[in-house]
Amino acid sequence: MIPPRLPAGRLAALALAALLGGCAVASTGDGRNPGAASAYAELGMGYLGQGESDRARQAFERALDQDPHDPTALHGIALLEHRAGNDEIAERYYQRTLLELPRRDQRSADEIPSETPVRNNYAALLYEEQRYTEACEQLERAAGDTAYAGRARVLVNLSQCQLHLGETAAARASLNLAERIAPDQPTVLLALAYLDYAERDMGASRARLTQYERLAGLTREGRALHEALENTADASPNTLEPASSAIDQP
Repeated sequence: MIPPRLPAGRLAALALAALLGGCAVASTGDGRNPGAASAYAELGMGYLGQGESDRARQAFERALDQDPHDPTALHGIALLEHRAGNDEIAERYYQRTLLELPRRDQRSADEIPSETPVRNNYAALLYEEQRYTEACEQLERAAGDTAYAGRARVLVNLSQCQLHLGETAAARASLNLAERIAPDQPTVLLALAYLDYAERDMGASRARLTQYERLAGLTREGRALHEALENTADASPNTLEPASSAIDQP
């Protein structure tokens, strides 16, 4: 889920001022200011959700000036580098983010960001590099987060990764669980429809595709499967989008 759009320009500056106005900005004895860092990092995520990469990077860098260990800012830089195709740099930032997330010395438990979107987005990078075993490992850990709002989508991502490893039964189990969690989520229905087709269960595939189109309308992925069902041609479940590299915040 992309975080809510934040106002740009002066309104964004006012929003930041409001964030910095609370008592959470007290600096530590070593010069770090975790409260300010958190405010800048959240602003950066807002800019990133708007596609304003330059402003996002500036905000993340300001956050890291205040606290070099801020996991949200580190994750934001990872996403920026990933989008820019700088995968080696992005991977280092994903790994740094995961190392910093357990730190609780300056934050209360409810202020610590979830590691689940970080693992999902890191898995996207690994998937794109065809490092499927490593991607699956990250997604398995992410999918274990039962409190994560986007868990069904993570399970769909995991199923695509498992299919690349030839683990069809595991992929089916992941998708069945995703369907129980979110029975009307289009992404889940489409993934199941493709898997039904790959297993030559045409009736189930058509039924799920019809349900998917009722919810999502006509899409490129849906049309591809529809044509495959009409022509009885081979369709691969791997034509679906793998782990998403988009911002995935709870």
